[in-house]
Amino acid sequence: MSFNKYSKYIINRFDLLDQNLSNEKDQEKYYQNWMQKYSLIFKDDNKLTMVEWEIRQWRAIKEVFASAICFKEAELALSSKCITAYYLLLYYSLFHGMLSSLCLDSNLDIEDLVDINHT
Repeated sequence: MSFNKYSKYIINRFDLLDQNLSNEKDQEKYYQNWMQKYSLIFKDDNKLTMVEWEIRQWRAIKEVFASAICFKEAELALSSKCITAYYLLLYYSLFHGMLSSLCLDSNLDIEDLVDINHT
């Protein structure tokens, strides 16, 4: 079984989740755990909470775009044989990709996301 059954989108890749949670029972438990976390956040219909999650969502989208741009630029740097730029751009691609995930982590306070840096 695959995590694809939990997504309404046609294009998705859950290879790592499928690899780490290979049986259906563990997948269901993992999915329900996250659904419960997000349901609790939106249950009270607090306007401030909704605004906070809009900020998180837009920041996550921005970070995904930054990650994709860095990755495409890394490919270009490699084809130009600029090896230092290639590795630096890959690093920033990974950094922004992981940062986008942190933006949507309900365990982190939004204040903790303001000053994330490399140190």
